[in-house]
Amino acid sequence: MKLDKNTSLILLVVCIAVGIILLIRGKKNKAIKEKEVTDIRARIQQDVGSFGVDVNSTVYGVAPQPGYNGKVYADKIYNAKSIWNDDEDAIYTALSGKTRAQLASISQAFESAYGMTMDDFLMGFLSGTEYQNVVNIIQKAK
Repeated sequence: MKLDKNTSLILLVVCIAVGIILLIRGKKNKAIKEKEVTDIRARIQQDVGSFGVDVNSTVYGVAPQPGYNGKVYADKIYNAKSIWNDDEDAIYTALSGKTRAQLASISQAFESAYGMTMDDFLMGFLSGTEYQNVVNIIQKAK
């Protein structure tokens, strides 16, 4: 099939126009992706905290309180996670009002009983805001 000059020119213009549209879309998509990355970073900053504070770093280097039964609270925290409905309030209650030494006891008991850090466990199912609530409770400990 042989195309005349006008048809060839029209096809060339259409191809160039399609190429320009695709180029513009690519730049637009890149700008959208960069904005998404910026939004995600801002969300992480807001939800997890600007200094990378987590449960483990809050009780790091704190000696567990001798004679304190942290296992009771470790079990409450572990049992707060369920298949259907997690009980975040049980976690907040288990950690509230404790000293750093008591929190260290709970953290140590949790790791001994369940083979993972309490931090890894909590980060595995709590939302960013819920996890930040836990960090806030722990940071208030004396």
